[in-house]
Amino acid sequence: MTLADIERIVGLGYRLQDFAVPYQYPAHLLEDNEPWWNESFASHDGKPYRIIIRKQPDGRCVFLDPGKGCTLGEHRPGVCKIFPFWVAPDGRVTFEPGAKVCYMEVLEMPLTDALPRISETEQTIHQHYAQIAGDCQEMAETDKYRQLLVQLLLKLHEPPQSPDHTPLQPWPRSA
Repeated sequence: MTLADIERIVGLGYRLQDFAVPYQYPAHLLEDNEPWWNESFASHDGKPYRIIIRKQPDGRCVFLDPGKGCTLGEHRPGVCKIFPFWVAPDGRVTFEPGAKVCYMEVLEMPLTDALPRISETEQTIHQHYAQIAGDCQEMAETDKYRQLLVQLLLKLHEPPQSPDHTPLQPWPRSA
């Protein structure tokens, strides 16, 4: 998540530690990335970190409500808005590199069929991507993201809560 993503979610009433966790990136995941992406990582004890969305015990995002989708709606992080897509260095919209984790990619669905399934177009993917890049460039120029990372590292063992300060519970499973 970018600093702008975090600020949007906090603005909805969530505490940072209730929806975010620090993730130490393995070095091999930093190879062949855009410079603005790598420069936006926060460093702690010489290791690269990114703040990511907390997962439920079954691996789903804490904001994912089965049958309804993301409860953040338009407030969701930029990378969530374009998932499972990315913009390649040549400007083409492609499936995000790496493991095939989205059913659209597993099924080898053409982009012309896949993009409408997430209510996006190649143009909106480019717009979200440009926003992510801009947010990352801003993050590289401030220490605020690193300060939030350190705050999260110190609060790792506190139970997460919802905006009304009740413990966050995993979403009920569908029958």
